[in-house]
Amino acid sequence: MGRISGPYGRREHDVDVLVVGYGRAGRAAVRAAHAAGRTVLAVDAGQAGRTLLPPARGAHGTPEDRSASEGPQEEVLPARAHFLGPHHVELRPLGVDVATGETEVHARRVIIATGTCPVYPEATGLADTRFMIGVGAHRLVPSDVPLGPTGGPVRAVATLRAGNGPLPFELSDLADRSVVVLGAGRTGCSVAWALAVLGAQVTLVEAAERVLPRLDPGLSAAAAQALQEADVRVMLRARATGLAPTLDEGAWIGTQKAGDVAAEHLVLATGHRPFTSGLDLQSAGVRLSPSGAVPVDGECRTTGSGVLAAGEVTGCSRETAAPMGLFAGTCVAHGRFGRRPAWSEPLLPV
Repeated sequence: MGRISGPYGRREHDVDVLVVGYGRAGRAAVRAAHAAGRTVLAVDAGQAGRTLLPPARGAHGTPEDRSASEGPQEEVLPARAHFLGPHHVELRPLGVDVATGETEVHARRVIIATGTCPVYPEATGLADTRFMIGVGAHRLVPSDVPLGPTGGPVRAVATLRAGNGPLPFELSDLADRSVVVLGAGRTGCSVAWALAVLGAQVTLVEAAERVLPRLDPGLSAAAAQALQEADVRVMLRARATGLAPTLDEGAWIGTQKAGDVAAEHLVLATGHRPFTSGLDLQSAGVRLSPSGAVPVDGECRTTGSGVLAAGEVTGCSRETAAPMGLFAGTCVAHGRFGRRPAWSEPLLPV
């Protein structure tokens, strides 16, 4: 069977592979299964972000056109997935009346690639305060744009997603604006640095005694130096206890010991956790780890029959999400478990 198309209705469909989630791992899994000739359906209930990425330049100094290199555009249904059994999933489309819009899918294999969701700070006033969510790629890639504290050719890689309020129409609108980034882990540091090199006035707030508190102290010192050279103000030992909107629709952040800070924009970078809410994985026989991740074996299989998982929902890092999704898609495409090399990429802490 081909992909589902057309208006929603109460229908049933059979596919070879159903991919739940269309982030890095999901996209890779879909394309691997398609390349092997399998019928694949992808569903996703997430939202896109905007990347803090200065445009690369072509050979003649003009913005590079990536449309030819991005590969085929896959069709993705905007729907929430709900397991009725290991091979039986109900899709609840977004923005459509549930009574008339549900679709039941029977799949030989299901790949869970729902990624993570934000962990919000335990501070009062969050629901009333406008904020964005930071998602960092945790790396710098070569470019001809001379940015960075060393003056070398790097590009700032980070992403902002909508939180309790809209995103700016263009990320360049944040230049010359004041921004508070709450959380100085890898995501917070990369977002703060990226915004600073784009011209924003950035304050980075962290409850611990140093930035990157979960990483090696040497890496923490190097990150602190880079942030200082990018003119990022860093507030340490500053646990946020209260948030409130300002009169100009900005954000005020009150901390326990380090005082208060206000800015025109607030970015939350307080961590992420595996996202499995609403999937009803128990109906598929899928067990979760104590941290809420979906454990898998060397071939991305979960404890549920015919159900695999890939990407950050398994507890792996963002860097390994796409290779793991590609591996899972290849496994289901060939359908010969135990005859292929096992997934052995080390799972790094997020």
